[in-house]
Amino acid sequence: MDPFSIVIGVASLLDITWRVAKYLKDVQEGAGIVEGEILSLLSEIKSLDAVNRSIKHLHETEVEMLPEGVNGLPHRDQELWQNTANNLSDCQVTVERLHEILESIAGKHGEKVAGWRDGIRKQLRKQSKDGELSSIRLQISVNRQSLHISLTMLDL
Repeated sequence: MDPFSIVIGVASLLDITWRVAKYLKDVQEGAGIVEGEILSLLSEIKSLDAVNRSIKHLHETEVEMLPEGVNGLPHRDQELWQNTANNLSDCQVTVERLHEILESIAGKHGEKVAGWRDGIRKQLRKQSKDGELSSIRLQISVNRQSLHISLTMLDL
């Protein structure tokens, strides 16, 4: 083997070793904060569920208590309440998806980290679900904006 090939081979091995060590360090650091991230997701789910219940209660008291139900409202209000109900339903489905992902990240030990191995496993599961979490957060944002617009229009 010529000296150039040996130098390139050693440099490649050092580069790979450096990248693997950096990745393992990042995973270990992430494992230390994964419990907080899981608890944050759980808090997000609870607050979204509370908002959904509040809007559903508002819908029940404002529309379903009318003697004629939705048909007793002007056509414009009927459409707005229907849009609100659809957005609320979509938001509930999204919250359920978020909860399923949280359960898959948390694993069998729940949201608490039970040792360093469990922390690393949770971090790896979270990393694999980051794309889905971003998609769900975007959907929640769209649902929130739609609900806000619907409720603002109803208030007018």
